[in-house]
Amino acid sequence: MFKREKKPQFDEAAAAFESDVARCYGYDAITLALTGSRYFQGFNIEDGLDRTRSDVSCFFEAYGVVHEDGQRERHLTCNVSFPPGTRDDSSLGWLYLYRLDSEYKDRQKRIEEATLHLSVVINDPVQRYQAAVWQCLRDAALSDVSFIHLELGCDTAPGGELAVSELRAKGSTSSRSIIQFKLWPFIELPKSPVWARRS
Repeated sequence: MFKREKKPQFDEAAAAFESDVARCYGYDAITLALTGSRYFQGFNIEDGLDRTRSDVSCFFEAYGVVHEDGQRERHLTCNVSFPPGTRDDSSLGWLYLYRLDSEYKDRQKRIEEATLHLSVVINDPVQRYQAAVWQCLRDAALSDVSFIHLELGCDTAPGGELAVSELRAKGSTSSRSIIQFKLWPFIELPKSPVWARRS
């Protein structure tokens, strides 16, 4: 009498994990849904080695999630920082995925069950890009919408499989260069009648 081989059970966590990684490493463009921002601002503070007093505005950061098509059980969070430096190459910055929780060191969880986070860095020596994101977020807040979209154009997609193997091996991925980003600013009066809005 022959025994029937058991069919391997569908690994839902692994499928969701691979889908999350593919959204960031499987395509030439990545869309973020940003929900807010924060930065430091100081007035009449000592700045630099010469101890001069000045107004300082820095450490601007936007945050949200990677855009989702349809409902998902877990969300891939992200943050976008805008340091004042420049890149040696022609790119605007870089991004990478990493394991957010601390269980990776103790191997308490499989990497497929861990929380992933996308970190984005866009070099902005004259605060031009952060100003554009800030204005877009402010207009969205005035328009009473949930988030804004920021699309990152990257170098050639290395494919999700390589990124998955890196995450499993060391808990983070190699960085991808960002060569462009796009915003769609708009503002709409939230109390305006529906019939007067653009369809």
